[in-house]
Amino acid sequence: MTWQKIVNGFPEREMVRVAREDPKRKGLLYAGTDTGVYVSWDRGDHWQPLSLNLPATPITDFQVHDNDLVISTFGRSLWVLDDITPLREISPQITTAAVNLFVPAPAMRVRWENYEDTPYPIETPAGQNPPDGAILYYYLKTPPTDDMTLTIYDGKGAEMARFSSEPKPSPYLPANAPTYWFAPEATLSKAVGLNRFVWNLRYPPPLSLPYGYSGKLLEYTEYTLADHAVPGVTPRQQPRGPLVLPGKYTIELRVGGQSLRQPLTVELDPRVHASHADLSGQLDSLRALDL
Repeated sequence: MTWQKIVNGFPEREMVRVAREDPKRKGLLYAGTDTGVYVSWDRGDHWQPLSLNLPATPITDFQVHDNDLVISTFGRSLWVLDDITPLREISPQITTAAVNLFVPAPAMRVRWENYEDTPYPIETPAGQNPPDGAILYYYLKTPPTDDMTLTIYDGKGAEMARFSSEPKPSPYLPANAPTYWFAPEATLSKAVGLNRFVWNLRYPPPLSLPYGYSGKLLEYTEYTLADHAVPGVTPRQQPRGPLVLPGKYTIELRVGGQSLRQPLTVELDPRVHASHADLSGQLDSLRALDL
């Protein structure tokens, strides 16, 4: 038996408290030190920091739960890194390519919670849950000069939704409410490196007249449609389009003359026991009403 040093990438005099291997990718290691989290894709030969927005704190343990990395810390409570599927897919071929569209994890078709009070003030301490919808990742080696598009297709190849890197002018009036209530426009980022885009698993919203938060006539309608207790999540455009059905879909990213496709699976919320026929009938009714 012989020992080999595997400390390349750690700061000098840094103590490693815990190391764990990913259960789905052999050689993908996570290490916790006195100050943060590190990751290695080559069995520990090279390490890179992975703390992101985690404050500097001793890391005491890891647990990989499905596609999430749960982190135990000393003094900063529990932290969860949501959806580590891109970490499992990263390879030298991907990092040297001009663009890459990662295979997305299955998305769950869920609805918002029933608590529809106004959003909490921004100074209120609160954790952040994973976004609702399909979490899609793509990698850019350099920022593209042309417009990027992301298109969603159903199982029959019909286009369902399309998103762009070019922001569109909003037809909606300025809201008589704090701007932090509202979600940013769904546009594709051109930033170099790993980018994330969330598809809300909905058809495009129906055509509607623009309206604001002012005016007694609109007050009841708007508040019941748009309020959501999580700041930065409420869409400005109301009403929203109907939810898609559970099933198989395809995502296509077009950038720099390239077209990349990946399959996407949408699963039903396990708390919902409606049949596929019932959900399909509901969707047909909503689309007939253009909702």
